[in-house]
Amino acid sequence: MAIAVITSMVIACVPILKCTNPYLISDLRDGGRGVGEGRKGHDTRKALLILQVALSVILLICSGLMIRTFVALMKVSPGFTSPETVQTFGFYIPETQIPDASPELVIRMDEAIMQKIASVPGVSSVSISSAVPMDSNSYNNPVFVQNHTYEGSEIPPSRRFHFIAPGFFSRLGTRLLTGRDFTWTDLYEKRSVVVVSKSFASEYWRRPEDALGQRVRVGSADTWREIIGVSEDVHYDGIEKPAPSTVYWPLMMDHFTGHKQRLQRSIVFAVRTQFAGTQSLMKAIEQQVSMVNPNVPLANSETLGDLYTQSSRRKDR
Repeated sequence: MAIAVITSMVIACVPILKCTNPYLISDLRDGGRGVGEGRKGHDTRKALLILQVALSVILLICSGLMIRTFVALMKVSPGFTSPETVQTFGFYIPETQIPDASPELVIRMDEAIMQKIASVPGVSSVSISSAVPMDSNSYNNPVFVQNHTYEGSEIPPSRRFHFIAPGFFSRLGTRLLTGRDFTWTDLYEKRSVVVVSKSFASEYWRRPEDALGQRVRVGSADTWREIIGVSEDVHYDGIEKPAPSTVYWPLMMDHFTGHKQRLQRSIVFAVRTQFAGTQSLMKAIEQQVSMVNPNVPLANSETLGDLYTQSSRRKDR
């Protein structure tokens, strides 16, 4: 940006210095061209000068806008902290290992793996979710709010869905503005609870705390679920894009989207550690995971900082 600004100023000054040259008139008189040709050359140079200055001004304006955009983006909170210290990787427990008839065993295996990873030296915390910010692994669905009037066949706007385990917000550094996080008791007892983002709460209630105790659901046959917490907004699609209106559901539920049972098998681990991005860390994690389930490979190993950078590059292209 500095080079662009300095170059623009230099380019703008060169024709000005040429026009103020005291020897300009004498140079024109000494030329071997006729009066008409000299006048035509002078007009050409004058037009080029105007074009050059105009382009320089445009370049300066674009540089200023770019700087302003950069400064504005730097002030935007992504909804998480220190992404370079969060190691992520995917994990999937197929039905051939644990059938749908025993969904609790899937969650208990996930929890056992979390405890094993937490014992790795240098790891400060671990949690799991269906996706992490900017990994392009999410989907949307309409969400109905109880006591909100819908006219005729009106369908509410689609919301971003994420399925999370207790502690996911604190592991990423996402603040809970009001209320509480999920607990493992909520999960295993399949309590009808849910957490929403600030943008979702703001659409229906004046303050985030006014959303607590309200109830939402997806399908008409679903159970109404009580809002127990409101989180700050997270920029899941990139810092330059608005944070989506998000609803956070437990990993395991009954009566969801018209199904009797809903279980999140495909998950992403978020490991907070100063050794994120190193081969030694992933080797230690693989050893711990294999102690619980040696038949499932880890996938898409990368840091949250990598995802953040990749998102910025996609925006530039």
